[in-house]
Amino acid sequence: RADPLGGGVCSKGGSLTYRETFSRQGALIHCDMHYKITTPNDSIIASANTNYLLYPNPASSSIVVKGNQEQNFSYEIYNSMGQQVLSGDPIPTQSKTIDISGLNNGMYFLKVIEEGNIVTFLKFSKY
Repeated sequence: RADPLGGGVCSKGGSLTYRETFSRQGALIHCDMHYKITTPNDSIIASANTNYLLYPNPASSSIVVKGNQEQNFSYEIYNSMGQQVLSGDPIPTQSKTIDISGLNNGMYFLKVIEEGNIVTFLKFSKY
């Protein structure tokens, strides 16, 4: 199966839709992720249809992740090799500013987690 996001993120046996909308003012990315990940016997293990904003993108020192409403969400950041490089504990908020200044330049994937469930992946570049 082809890797729709590049950098090693794909859902073997499942389906995935990913859309980015770039704004020329501030490089804002609107990410709609629709996916379903299934086991070999087709039982659903993760599903999502959610909206999050991540900006600026690309970024050098920090990124902001913003949901539609105040939520108790945590995050994990993975490099293009699939290694977890950062994470953050759940905090009730609508947006989080994440310090990425310690990361090497490259492509990263931020996993948003609500109440223990993966709700979306956001792709960003660090320069």
